[in-house]
Amino acid sequence: MRLGFETVLVFGSAHQMALVSAFEVLESNGRTWLYAASSATGTITSFQLREDQGAARRGETVINGLGQTFATADMEIISHHGETHIVSAANNGARLDLEALGATGAMSAAGSLPLPSYVSDVSRIAAFDIGSRQFFASAAHDADGIVIWEISPDWTVTQRSVQLDTPKSTAEDVVDLLPVTVADKTFLISASVSEDGMTSYGVSKGGASWLIDTLGHKDGLWVSGVDSMVSVSVAAQSYVVTASTISDSLTSVRVNDMGVLFIEDHIIDTPLTRFASADALAGFEVGQRGFVLAGGSDDGISLLEVLPGGELYHHHALANQVGWTIENVTAIGTVQVGNDQQIFVSGAGGEGLTQLTIDRSTIGGQYLGTGGVDRLTGSARDDLLMGYDGADWLEGGAGDDVLIAGAGEDRLTGGAGADTFVFTRDGDRNTITDFELGTDVVNIDDWGMIYDMSELFLRERNYGLDIHWQDQHLRIQTMDGQPLDPDDWTIYDILF
Repeated sequence: MRLGFETVLVFGSAHQMALVSAFEVLESNGRTWLYAASSATGTITSFQLREDQGAARRGETVINGLGQTFATADMEIISHHGETHIVSAANNGARLDLEALGATGAMSAAGSLPLPSYVSDVSRIAAFDIGSRQFFASAAHDADGIVIWEISPDWTVTQRSVQLDTPKSTAEDVVDLLPVTVADKTFLISASVSEDGMTSYGVSKGGASWLIDTLGHKDGLWVSGVDSMVSVSVAAQSYVVTASTISDSLTSVRVNDMGVLFIEDHIIDTPLTRFASADALAGFEVGQRGFVLAGGSDDGISLLEVLPGGELYHHHALANQVGWTIENVTAIGTVQVGNDQQIFVSGAGGEGLTQLTIDRSTIGGQYLGTGGVDRLTGSARDDLLMGYDGADWLEGGAGDDVLIAGAGEDRLTGGAGADTFVFTRDGDRNTITDFELGTDVVNIDDWGMIYDMSELFLRERNYGLDIHWQDQHLRIQTMDGQPLDPDDWTIYDILF
């Protein structure tokens, strides 16, 4: 599974799309529209999206900044009582701009969402509905607290609850807000940059809110520079992935049906990934699988998957190319259009947007073991097979599969396609039956702290190759039954 390049979206007014800070999507009358908001110019640019095509620019509007640039920090599309508006928050002040959206996706100025005069700053907003009632939460990156508002049918707002920061929460200097629904319950997750933490709140049908749980340094959230969040559902479990700029890290957090937060995985940027100073995230789901796109300061974008159980698995990284705009990534947006997963990336190093794509029709399913002795067989698509415990036999079939051997003496057969064989540290001998050097990849990252290939003992065999490290043993049989020369292996063939 790989990211593919589609096009670069540059027009005569490309400077209006510099430093895009937010993307939003509208589906109306069988059409899909993308809106990109610039923090540098206060411009919102609209695009119509079609399957297998580059986005077509349809219009733009410059938000009235009342004498200054409206430096857009966040944006939501809200449909309520027959009207649809773009609601935008800026880095400067408390005004929430409204742009009305017509049936054809066209934008027109509609004033602002009226907030009480005592509200001095709003830079983050998150919209959600409970039943027929429409709410949004607001916060600011340089203030204390979170407010939940209800939008009336006439588009006036009423404050429903306030959560100020406490010693048990992280509600100061909020940099992101994320509504999450689990088992028909609504939770609001906040992220604080000054406190490097996450807090979950419950929200009632009437908009009342209450503190549930907090993760910070003392709880094992060892990050610095918490910046943004995205949620995905994996095998009926809800996860929030958090990006932190200073620690160059991504953290996977499970949210249970009580709103309690559990850290499941934490990874740091490497030379093979592209999320240094990670501050831009987007997510999408295919069946029971959940994927995350991450970007930062190292001029590229990474595609990761949240595995069942919450582990983060890195599939692919795409580096910036001449003429693209993914240098110092500022925002990522993604939407399904037919069989396309279309991805839009903005960077601080250029004007315009880079459009990438993933063919959703090639993404296969999850095939999960039981913890006993299992035989799992994939499809002709790009599948995920996880053996867990027991002496398992995983068969990927056609497609670019990921086969993950758990504890036990496992046997892995990739089949046709570029397959990745992943091994845990279990002390048992595992076997790959059809490895093709230069096409397939071995991932032994879980074995331990291996810093160079010279630490591994690679021994040529008449059936292929054996790899040894401490108490770990991997037997690799080639697809053509020929030996493998250890000198032919590179860091792109074996990941550690």
